[in-house]
Amino acid sequence: MAVLAKRNGENIATKKLGESMKTVDKKIRNLMNAIEEGIVTATAKQRLQELEVERDELRARLVAEESHDKPQITKSDIKLEPEKMKYGKSAVSGVVKMKMKLYA
Repeated sequence: MAVLAKRNGENIATKKLGESMKTVDKKIRNLMNAIEEGIVTATAKQRLQELEVERDELRARLVAEESHDKPQITKSDIKLEPEKMKYGKSAVSGVVKMKMKLYA
């Protein structure tokens, strides 16, 4: 359960970063539309640069967060007992127990 709870927390962080990226991208598009319409001021250019820096920072944080989203599997998580390695029900049971251990 601890792994699953941790992943849920990280998914929330990833989702929030993604939403922030969308907001910044929308602001950049709006500024670009204004510039295309002829509204070119030093303030608009400065704000565009600020938004581009913010977008780059968000992108880097999102990549870092997504790399932590994947569950870390240790050798002990995948180790099966020798008696569970034969064919049949016990092999399936061993795999099911291993998967349960991953998400416990």
